[in-house]
Amino acid sequence: MRVLIIDNYDSYTYNLCQLVGIVDGGQLPVVVRHDDATVLASITTCEQGPSPFDAIIVSPGPGRPERVNDFGFCCKVIECFSLHQTPILGVCLGHQGIVHAFGGRVVHAQRPVHGEVAIVEKTEQRSSQKALFSGLPSTRFRAVRYHSLVAETASLPSCLEPLAWCTDVDTQERILMAVRHQKFPIFGVQFHIESAGTEYGDQILRNFLRIAQRYRLERGYPVERLAPRVPHSTDPGNAGRFQAVYEEVMGKLHRPQRCVQMHRLEAKRVCAQPAQAFLRLYGNDPNRQVFWLDSCYEYRQERWPAVRWSMIGEWESSHALDGSRFPFWEALDKELSTSAASWPELETSDELPPFIGGYLGYLGFELKRESFDAPHGGQSGRRNPADAFLGWVHRLAIFDHQTGSVLLVTNDAASADPSDAAMWIERVECALTTPDSAPNRVDLQVSDRIRNQETPRNAPCDQSSNAPQKIIQFEWSRSRDQYLKDIRTCLEYIRNGESYEICLTNLLRLRPTKLPPKFHPLTHYLVLRRVNAAPFAAYLQLGPDTVICSASPERFLLLRNGTMLESRPIKGTIQRSADPAEDARLAFQLSTSRKDRAENLMIVDLVRNDFGRLCKPGTVQVPQLMRLETFASVHQLVSIVQGRLPSPMRNTGPHNTWAAPLGRVLRACFPMGSMTGAPKQRTLEILEALEKRPRGIYSGSIGYVSANGQHADWNVIIRTAVWERRRNANGVDAPEDSWGVSIGVGGAIVAHSDPQDEYEETLLKARSVIESIREALQAESVEIVEAFPCEAGPCPAP
Repeated sequence: MRVLIIDNYDSYTYNLCQLVGIVDGGQLPVVVRHDDATVLASITTCEQGPSPFDAIIVSPGPGRPERVNDFGFCCKVIECFSLHQTPILGVCLGHQGIVHAFGGRVVHAQRPVHGEVAIVEKTEQRSSQKALFSGLPSTRFRAVRYHSLVAETASLPSCLEPLAWCTDVDTQERILMAVRHQKFPIFGVQFHIESAGTEYGDQILRNFLRIAQRYRLERGYPVERLAPRVPHSTDPGNAGRFQAVYEEVMGKLHRPQRCVQMHRLEAKRVCAQPAQAFLRLYGNDPNRQVFWLDSCYEYRQERWPAVRWSMIGEWESSHALDGSRFPFWEALDKELSTSAASWPELETSDELPPFIGGYLGYLGFELKRESFDAPHGGQSGRRNPADAFLGWVHRLAIFDHQTGSVLLVTNDAASADPSDAAMWIERVECALTTPDSAPNRVDLQVSDRIRNQETPRNAPCDQSSNAPQKIIQFEWSRSRDQYLKDIRTCLEYIRNGESYEICLTNLLRLRPTKLPPKFHPLTHYLVLRRVNAAPFAAYLQLGPDTVICSASPERFLLLRNGTMLESRPIKGTIQRSADPAEDARLAFQLSTSRKDRAENLMIVDLVRNDFGRLCKPGTVQVPQLMRLETFASVHQLVSIVQGRLPSPMRNTGPHNTWAAPLGRVLRACFPMGSMTGAPKQRTLEILEALEKRPRGIYSGSIGYVSANGQHADWNVIIRTAVWERRRNANGVDAPEDSWGVSIGVGGAIVAHSDPQDEYEETLLKARSVIESIREALQAESVEIVEAFPCEAGPCPAP
């Protein structure tokens, strides 16, 4: 059928799109924004005759149906039914808009509800051929509610017939859940038929489309099927400026045709695991640009995801990118198309690593504007750190934790001297197969107790005259009082229907501190990976001035074999206890928490929507919903969302173009929904107003894109410390051991949130990172103090 979805700038619209594709045999609907005047004019003007569409779905969205900025042309479409004669289904905001269009009032619910499962009871009395709820096995079913506003029952116009109700579990308020126009095929449902937590959503939609088809046929309108359409995307424009800047910047990273070699060291020969190997290869030089993607496999616990590979290596070339200068995702796609390296066995073998060299680095949170035309946080001009850092990796060692072997990979230009790769393999092989009886000297402050990781965490500090201070202090970017005020503001936005969930964040920064002699952030990372081991950890040494130490437990995006997408959103966190019985009680408390489960479901539906913009109908699945996973210091609720792209991402044709550009995939999903909230675009605008400064690296992603274009893996930058060399007021480098460090922390604000509890959760999430810094700096205790002295205005970079 020819189905039109009018998108009210929601983050669940493409879940509806996928549902239509499933119900209608793979035929995807047309999706337009509610302010697309050209398309909507063809529906609402009588000169055009009956609508070219067989059915219209009005999506959920933030705000109120009375406001044009929130509901666009949707009211006009509903009011002009007699002209276009196209059956309408309104979902959530669309449902409220139908009530408003026919004279009813939309008011605040007694309690805002977002992401909660309710029991809906249908009262529909019509025959099965015209019934929206026909074929449901019971009069009661579970459905997910996302709304702060409701249709006022007392003012419901007589032309609208109630079809279903629910009773709020806390307030006992009876809420209208579905309506039908008495004369026209116009339906509204307050709940979300497309949510992963709703029963029979596909059957309800199928019933609506059958009603629409019958109505159009009875009036002599042809009902045809359209070929699948590509989901709507906006053109970032500025093509000329993009081309010029691309040639200037990305041209520096251009890679000709590549030649990949792989050398395997069997497990029985390997004498160094990733930590020892990294120290041997790179521990002597703090100025090199090196990386370590670390699964912390030796610390893995029972309820962890098994990440098979850890990788260490260095960049051949790199560039820090200020994404405000040109469309970043387009630049990434264009660069990938000129640097492809083929290894066909990777596409069929699970025994080969997913990364054969390619681009590796981080994507900063401020790239959000590339996906949503979102405002840029904080100050204009050059930012430090940059919006993104990507480097070309042509040498790396890959540790296979399943077999114990190590793969040495080289990825060179076809014209390169092969002896260079052979010499590198020989040097690394020697480092990894030599027993540790005489380890290399490491000039950085990586003491034996940290290198060997055997001394208890609270080992006595050096009491010599050069010992650092006993107490270190962190200070908030926004004070505790301001943060609590911001939480209350978020709750008001949610109460008014402007957002369903707002992921508010703050920043902790270390006050100037006397550091141990020759201290380097690598010391901190070796502690962090032990005390807060996580499956998607990473160490990025971007040169002498910036180092990222991440203990992330969360996967943003995995691409396998050019077609399979996976994300592992985390929402719901509770501290662990040393007492086993209490620890089990806390785990059960989290797994049954209504608030935490609502947080998680909202982000699951958001990630499903992001995948729905890209994936084949029916392939977006949730194989794991809210599973409890246990880490060193916390329990968390983790879900898995998967989907399949319509065609593999491979270089095709004489110009090496990509069938499904990876930049488009990243753009559709970035930033991770667990770091924004929902709906994304409106919530990003709210966060911009509240946070008042760029998040920078925090909330972004660390990962890689393999040179064959078939594999990519990106984490979410949380539980992360960003170390930067301090500068004097005149911009001159401070002493060699003068480092500053910042830690981003935050949490999801939902209707159930208590401000004090949310503040305490930020401390919980920061604790493991702060404690690892305390140990690395050999301090005895940590204090968290009030906001930066420059809180009222922009703070200088450390």
